[in-house]
Amino acid sequence: MDVFKNQDDYFYWQGRRNYFDLMRDFINNDICVDDFVYEFTTLSSYCAKQSWTDNKSFNKGNLQLDKFKGFSPFILEISLQCEFFEPDPNVRKDFEVSKEELRILVSKILIEIRKYLE
Repeated sequence: MDVFKNQDDYFYWQGRRNYFDLMRDFINNDICVDDFVYEFTTLSSYCAKQSWTDNKSFNKGNLQLDKFKGFSPFILEISLQCEFFEPDPNVRKDFEVSKEELRILVSKILIEIRKYLE
């Protein structure tokens, strides 16, 4: 099971710069929430697909697991909250999130993933 977890971490980590830039742009109001949700879920879906279809690049050579270990839960948490985003407070259910709640989560995770850019 750890192999699959490491593989997920690896493929999400491969897009780390794109995730970071997208999250930063959202926090800085350089893109609107709808664009953020679309772009983030598109990138996340692509990385997830790579995780299941491209085992060869993960299994090549000696990867330094500490470089990407633990990265995927951050991305999966944002992806989940993007799915639960509802802009209209009049129809928002208890489990759905507002733009402000999504922005707070993204800003917290942005701090956490900064270490993966090194």
